[in-house]
Amino acid sequence: MKTMKLVSFFALITVVLSACTEEFSLVGNWNIDNFRFRSIGPGGQVTEMNDENIGTITFRADGTGVVNQEVPESFSWSKQDYIVTMTMAGDVQEITNLNLVVVNDNFIHLGITEKFEGFTHEVTMHLRRL
Repeated sequence: MKTMKLVSFFALITVVLSACTEEFSLVGNWNIDNFRFRSIGPGGQVTEMNDENIGTITFRADGTGVVNQEVPESFSWSKQDYIVTMTMAGDVQEITNLNLVVVNDNFIHLGITEKFEGFTHEVTMHLRRL
């Protein structure tokens, strides 16, 4: 289930960087220290999951990357100015609210709200550079 939720999360992400400098680089390995998923169904039913140390994310300089979990998933990514775009094979989702806060060069707080097949998904991740 964790892999499915994380894959769903990375299907299409466009993130506006805030509180960072242009020199900030995502290239490298990042541990997923905390992963929180909350889903609100069409009828208002809520499902929540909170887990720690569920895997890593690797951003390579060539614009590719991989989410390393039970089943590794590859993605492509790019950064232009303060915008990072990540694309993973899968269904395209409507992204409604995005937030990436760079605490410093080694810690990132990432949050997203997306709508997918009548559900609203809220995901929060804390990433730490390895």
